[in-house]
Amino acid sequence: MQNFYEATVSRQVYPQLTCTLDTQVCIVGAGLAGLCTALGLVERGVRDVVVLEGERVGFGASGRNGGFVFGGYSLDNAELLLTLGRDEARRLYRLTIDAVDLIRARIARYAIDCDIVDRGVMLANWFDDQSRLDGLRSLMKREFDIIWEPVATEALRSRLRTRRYHGGLFEANAFHFHPLKYVLGVAQAAMQGGARVFEQSPACAIERDGMSFVVRTPEGAVRAKDVVFAGGAYTRGVSPQIERAILPIATYVIATEPLGARLAAAIDASHAVYDTRFAFDYYRPLQDTRILWGGRISVFNRDPGAIARLLRRDLQRVYPQLKDVQIDHAWGG
Repeated sequence: MQNFYEATVSRQVYPQLTCTLDTQVCIVGAGLAGLCTALGLVERGVRDVVVLEGERVGFGASGRNGGFVFGGYSLDNAELLLTLGRDEARRLYRLTIDAVDLIRARIARYAIDCDIVDRGVMLANWFDDQSRLDGLRSLMKREFDIIWEPVATEALRSRLRTRRYHGGLFEANAFHFHPLKYVLGVAQAAMQGGARVFEQSPACAIERDGMSFVVRTPEGAVRAKDVVFAGGAYTRGVSPQIERAILPIATYVIATEPLGARLAAAIDASHAVYDTRFAFDYYRPLQDTRILWGGRISVFNRDPGAIARLLRRDLQRVYPQLKDVQIDHAWGG
């Protein structure tokens, strides 16, 4: 089964690096981190930028994820406060809200066609315990000045046609989109601003050369004043110090067949949804009436057939009325 996102994009092919280049900034990795760094530099007038990608633009998690855009980190916000203290936690959380605004602004500024649905996200309570939601809502308001709207159980069930959830919290400043289309749009905007992007050009080594660095690829090299390492868990054997701090974690995603009128019998809402468990389900309706459904946390890569079986089971546990739904796409990352 092909990744749904890959199946629904038309790509520009970027060249492979086959020579030696001099540049001000070399960025390793053409995912969200690397390309947004390139675009941010271009927007600030730094146009002498080279981006190296070992596979294709958006190959990694950047082009395979659930497509949710909202504030926060993988670390729970209460833990963020305990770990960093109130001032630093508030400052870092504010950065993520600024990032939501920046992504929304860039979609408009560069006319990136990425199927954006700017309708918020729902945190659905898996547990029959109202205090979980009350405590979280109070914490967000008190510590971060963020208002999440409470949604009563029956009101939520009128939108999400399942008895699995017990109320929710709605975050309005959130949206969902086609992440690979967004990544490709950022790459195009960075390139139009002067950045150079190379695919099939994995960094093999980063070496210091006087006051500069040399980034070597199988067929070429880049000499740069500064190097940004944005390869995440996909870059190995290049920077051991950075790589020791990275733990690859897999999550899985499926996309159903188009459901037509059946979609409203399960999800009668346009926002994205996730739940209150540690390893939660996350899902959203797509414009062609499919459901994109993700979940599970693992250190294992699984084949698409196994992923489809696992996540179909998870979907049916929440929406038994979709027990016979066909899975058209399944992937991990």
